[in-house]
Amino acid sequence: MRKFICVLLSFVTVLSWFAASFTALALESQESNNINGFIDGITELVQAYDSDKEFTVPENDESKQIQSFSAESTVDETDNNAEQEYTLQDFQTARLIVRANGNFNPYGALEEVSGFEDFHILQYESPEAAMEAYENLQVEKNITEVDLDLVCAYSGYESTPENPDIISKDEFLNDWSRDRTQSKRLQEYLAEADIPMKEIIVGVVDSGIDYTHEIFEGRVERTYFNVSSSGNADDEMDNEISYHGTTVSSVIVNNSPKNVKVAVYKVGDNDSMTVTAIGAGLLAAIEKCDVINTSLSSLSDISLITEIVLKAYSKNIPVFAAVGNSSFTETSPVPANVPECIAVSATDFNNTIAFMNTKTPNSDVSAPGENVAVAIPGDRYVRFSGTSYSTPCAAALGAILKSVTPEITVDEIDAQLKETSFDAKRYNERQSSQGGFMDNYHSLWDGVGMIQFCNALGLEKLTVPEIHLEDKVYIGEQTCTITCPDEKAIVLYTTDGTYPAFENADVYTEPFQITQRTRIRAVAYYADGGYYSDEVETTPRIQYTDSDENFAISNDGIITKYNGNISDLYVPETINGITVTGFDKGAFNTVIGLTLPKTVTEIPASAFSTNSIIEFVRGEGIVTVKSSAFSQSNIMYVEFPAAEYIQAYAFYAASKFCSGYFPNVEIIEGDAFSYSRIISFYGPEVQEIDDGAFGQCSRLEKVYFPQCTIINVLWGPANGVFDSCSRLVSVEMPLITNLTFAAFNNTSISKADFPFIKTIEEKAFYNCFELEYINMTALLTVPKQAFGSDSFSLFNKYTKLRSFRLDSVTQIEQDAFGKHPTVRIELSHLESAKSLPQTEGCIITMPSTFKECTEDTVGRNYKVYGTKGTYAEEWANANGHEFIEISQ
Repeated sequence: MRKFICVLLSFVTVLSWFAASFTALALESQESNNINGFIDGITELVQAYDSDKEFTVPENDESKQIQSFSAESTVDETDNNAEQEYTLQDFQTARLIVRANGNFNPYGALEEVSGFEDFHILQYESPEAAMEAYENLQVEKNITEVDLDLVCAYSGYESTPENPDIISKDEFLNDWSRDRTQSKRLQEYLAEADIPMKEIIVGVVDSGIDYTHEIFEGRVERTYFNVSSSGNADDEMDNEISYHGTTVSSVIVNNSPKNVKVAVYKVGDNDSMTVTAIGAGLLAAIEKCDVINTSLSSLSDISLITEIVLKAYSKNIPVFAAVGNSSFTETSPVPANVPECIAVSATDFNNTIAFMNTKTPNSDVSAPGENVAVAIPGDRYVRFSGTSYSTPCAAALGAILKSVTPEITVDEIDAQLKETSFDAKRYNERQSSQGGFMDNYHSLWDGVGMIQFCNALGLEKLTVPEIHLEDKVYIGEQTCTITCPDEKAIVLYTTDGTYPAFENADVYTEPFQITQRTRIRAVAYYADGGYYSDEVETTPRIQYTDSDENFAISNDGIITKYNGNISDLYVPETINGITVTGFDKGAFNTVIGLTLPKTVTEIPASAFSTNSIIEFVRGEGIVTVKSSAFSQSNIMYVEFPAAEYIQAYAFYAASKFCSGYFPNVEIIEGDAFSYSRIISFYGPEVQEIDDGAFGQCSRLEKVYFPQCTIINVLWGPANGVFDSCSRLVSVEMPLITNLTFAAFNNTSISKADFPFIKTIEEKAFYNCFELEYINMTALLTVPKQAFGSDSFSLFNKYTKLRSFRLDSVTQIEQDAFGKHPTVRIELSHLESAKSLPQTEGCIITMPSTFKECTEDTVGRNYKVYGTKGTYAEEWANANGHEFIEISQ
């Protein structure tokens, strides 16, 4: 009997498992059918309503290529500058993208398409009808978001020339970009190695493909997908004028083995594609592809595209997206700025970040994107530029990783590309008078580095050469020797800052002389395979001493004038038997580089102020850099390893200043670096910083002050300590206890982790649109507009959502949080609030100490967690919020 019961229970368990599996399969099948209906519906709308229209993309305002508006974040009607003003042209598709959590009035829509999550695509008879409906839908019940189905295009940098210069097929197959990324070497290795490789399909969402091109033989998985209003239905063929998709697909094919195929989803032509068409293409690609490439980028944050990327991520399909070619700073273009996307920047022939890249801290990696060989219709080949061509190169490597390791996840692919990349630097916007390409720097806005195919697959690295000179100051002419342990290698080098390719480099045969500051770059070249090793480089600075007679020096050791003609000068410790102790303002007005002896302990006030020649100063004995020492000068670098004190305005408005070596500085006075072009500051011993010290430093990206405890308040007008450092993304100040007015105003930090801060002033984090996480457990009061923003700022559903932990705050002042979307705020000791987050549905933990809130919060529908029987419960109920009891 017991055995029978066990068998019966086992049978019931098996049936339950099958029932659950069938239910899951049914739900998955239903979801797939709904999405297919959504895709088909968009296709029918485009073909029915767009075929006789000639769309126009605004030429002078790329920011309007795609704009979105969130109804749930609608600003107060009293804010006159708050609402986005659209022109009738913006409604030219006569379509709207609506998100709704229930039934709603479509206000005269001719047709409606749904099936993907809570999105509804509404087609209207005319732009005028769509514009009127758009206004009405803002206040319609159950509507959470209303977007325009705007027309977008590729950035102008990628314009297709009418008569491009044709190159040979052999030149295409052996393009320089394949050497820089090791793509050529990896493919040849995979062709010979016996490695099991799964067939991988890369979905390309673009303008189509000329699948008859010779280069695509056996490499195309036909999709018969055409959601555009041009060409034949059910045919993804590119046309002979607009062939962006063909060029992009050819980069994938040229950088991957034959088991990697492309499947192209035609979503428009180069000069006309809509958000809904792009969305339909992406959704279709998710159904059948292993990797997705989209070399499209909008300059606004569209939730439809974002949600589709998230869906791909949930199915473990990596989406590679171009950051764009605007060359401006943009942190919202999608899909590239969706965290789950792999965003790709472009590099040039010199392995340097291309000027055209849209700057974003969300860039992950880079790949060659300038003068890249591509295929075009008619079995022809040309060279084009754009992040559109760096992206498919990275997608090809992602496809290879999935082919070799099918179970690899999106996050693992992202990490592997980053960890094995080669550092790619940005051109310095301010060049040295000693030569170009010498002062390039790594930017946090360009991704980790340039992808390396062989490194990503774990192949043994080729032996690299060694340059026997360092990045330091040498006295007198130096002999440069380059060696390589592998005798088969040919050492190539350059001294003009360019990449040492076989076509332009010198072949190293014997040591050579270096007589001035020079950037030396070298690689090992293996002629049998045409392979290049990793690059090595160094930039030694050559300085010279001069005869004593060219120095005017006082009896107490002060140099009053240098009269020689050496441009990079090394000053000895004694001149005419007198120990050098200092120098006067203007004493070195004619030198570019200067090394001072250890006996000199300070840089005098205004010593190099307004000097248009000086670029480098080194002083191992400098303890104090006095006020205005380098203000408004051309200084680029300083090395002061013993410096402890940097006085006010020391580097003020130094328009070429990049960085300094200050490992022992303890105090930085007000405006010491304000309006300079400093890129980063490493200050492990800094204890105090005055207000305004780094204000308006437009290139500042990273600061490290692990010992700093206080920002000193200055009297009179001043910038915040980091006010308007718009590129600042990384801040390490764990012990700081206070922040002054506008301290981080208009920066790009995403995290404010300051557990010891007790006080902050007004607008401390004003206009910080990237800020998501705020941890200030010791803060006592949140002042007015501390986390606010300008009244005309727009937010949508995908604006960065903020989370606050403010355990010790007892008082919150007026308009403390502004309109920025806030998802959660934790308060443990709050007593009184004159304002709270203006986000509907925000989660707020309210303590039993809470006694009053003077702001009207009715309609925000907070979720309030608190102790039953306290004022928190009374206040929540009185204002229509949901109260959730917790023990305290």
